[in-house]
Amino acid sequence: MQIGPFHYYGLYETYKLDIGFPFKYYGQFWVGKSNTPNSGWHLKNLFLDSLLTWILVVGLYVWIKKKK
Repeated sequence: MQIGPFHYYGLYETYKLDIGFPFKYYGQFWVGKSNTPNSGWHLKNLFLDSLLTWILVVGLYVWIKKKK
């Protein structure tokens, strides 16, 4: 609840944390009645998100420099 008040999970579904846009590269979730959450990384998606961000920033920079 402290991370964000809005979530897209069902009413009776346990809490999950997903990080990454547009590709989810990190997830934290609860399994069964465990006291500690499990987590998982998708390094391919992290690379794709980083590459997409880099392309967007460099593209905007070049476009702004071209207009001047």
